[in-house]
Amino acid sequence: MTRDTRGPRSLLLSADAQTLFVADGDAERGDPCRLLAYPVKRNGGLDPCKTLMEFAPAERGIEGMCLDREGNILACAGWKKGGLGPMLYVISASGTVLESHPAPADMPMRCAFGDADLASLYLTAGDGGLYRAKDIRRRGFRR
Repeated sequence: MTRDTRGPRSLLLSADAQTLFVADGDAERGDPCRLLAYPVKRNGGLDPCKTLMEFAPAERGIEGMCLDREGNILACAGWKKGGLGPMLYVISASGTVLESHPAPADMPMRCAFGDADLASLYLTAGDGGLYRAKDIRRRGFRR
């Protein structure tokens, strides 16, 4: 569906199914890492993308994403090798970084809301750990 990606790492569909978010790039290969937004056409195809976020060279980009109820993207990125380090970002659908928080371990991989009320955020990391943050003032999105 795309010819402008080099190494897609994670995919996420917006709450209204009108935008496909793609985390692209592999820092270990030297690829630029970025977050792309593709408008979804009525026929299921994609219009040209808009770059929402770019990471510095050699900075590990987004590996995992999920949506909160407000339609914001929660994204795992970074590593101790460089850049800002392991991070969890809250990004608006238009690409504004609303919050950034240090991740509990190096190389955060995937994130998802859980528990009955979707008020806990679960995160996996390169150390093999599974982490949970309770009551983060955000809740997960349920389709």
